[in-house]
Amino acid sequence: MTGEKVADSDVRMMLATQVAYLDGAKGMSVGDLIDRTISNYGGRSNLSEQQQSQLDTALYIREQIEKYDMQDCSRWIIKEVANDNVQSGFYGCLIDTRDGEAVLGFRGSESFDDGQVLHDWVEADVGLLNNTATGQQKSAEEFTRYVNDQYGNYYDQYNFTGHSLGGNLAEHATITAPDGMPIHRCVNLDGPGYSNEYIIAHGSDIAQNGKYIDHYQYSVVGTLLIPLPGTHYQTIKAHNDEESDGIAEYFLRHHTRNIEFDGDGSVQQGTQDPFAMILGPISKDIETGPPALLWVVAPQLAVLWALVETGYDTLLAMKARAEQLVETIGKTLQSLKQTISNWFRSMFGVALTGEFELNVSYVNALGDGMDEVSQKLCTISNDLTGIANALRYNSLAGTCFKSKLKTMSNTVCRGMTKASSLGNAIRSCVQQTVNSDRQVSQCFKA
Repeated sequence: MTGEKVADSDVRMMLATQVAYLDGAKGMSVGDLIDRTISNYGGRSNLSEQQQSQLDTALYIREQIEKYDMQDCSRWIIKEVANDNVQSGFYGCLIDTRDGEAVLGFRGSESFDDGQVLHDWVEADVGLLNNTATGQQKSAEEFTRYVNDQYGNYYDQYNFTGHSLGGNLAEHATITAPDGMPIHRCVNLDGPGYSNEYIIAHGSDIAQNGKYIDHYQYSVVGTLLIPLPGTHYQTIKAHNDEESDGIAEYFLRHHTRNIEFDGDGSVQQGTQDPFAMILGPISKDIETGPPALLWVVAPQLAVLWALVETGYDTLLAMKARAEQLVETIGKTLQSLKQTISNWFRSMFGVALTGEFELNVSYVNALGDGMDEVSQKLCTISNDLTGIANALRYNSLAGTCFKSKLKTMSNTVCRGMTKASSLGNAIRSCVQQTVNSDRQVSQCFKA
């Protein structure tokens, strides 16, 4: 892969997003930045969360360079740094990729202290709701304008990339870039979308530059809010996080290490995970719904992570068991239906012999059996309702599965009603047959 243009390589654009997570300095090569970071923090104990994050990122970049034979990436030069990470949470850098092009990389959300949580998760991420532009988006726009003023056509093309919140910033910088800036490509790796207000306010910018944007989604984060119209939005292949267990695997797959590139370093078409399919639409409903809806849903979203840490696997197992039970009941009813159908066919083809009384007795037994089935279905329906009522989870996901369990209970209840009706119909048919036989016998006696 050596010598490939950065903009033509998904894995290289991903690598540029990770460089933006390192605290670089103007004029430093990426190789030197990696070596310095590992030298400063490697082998030390009691690292702060921020220092550990820097070390992990440097080791990850080195690993990816070796894995995909991208030694040329070590020679990239950091030409500019806009570091307002402490004050506003914004961090962007301009990377000279030594192929006549440059990449503007934007840092995503961090959570190593309360300040970063406030800047990245509250002011920036939550601020995307019902907003035309956040503070970090304005900083990304200003940094892009500065780069264009300083370097102009020095580079043949400019590319933009970012992961998570950084992906959202990269898209904003792309569509608001100065007129005449030679843009080639923007890659948003699993970043959230935008508010309806934002899309309306930037409609002309989106129409002009949205065509350059690839928005790659592979976790729940990438499904949040609304993708920009006209961009290339797609779900790519990624695996669950190997460093976590249970449901947390789905939430932590957001890291770029979980993307599954092919042998050429390109992303592959994928499918959304269950939580992306549930929470993505909810976030869009929040955005397009009344502002008060946010305050109704936000506490439940806060509980969702606690749900991951508790008995959520048990809830899923209960749901699967209930679905299996309903399926089994359905097959049993189908089998009984076939048995009754076969009996009616035999009734119309037999002579008036002792076999007739035997068939009547058999069908009467089936009618009694349907009563037993009806009673069992009633018990199952009550049990499902009891399970749903006993769940302690007060969250969006918990409410969803409680609703599903109650829906299953209603379905079983309808099956109970049908079984009871079928039993009554069987007995009615038998009674009419017996009455007809009695009338025939009376005729012969007369």
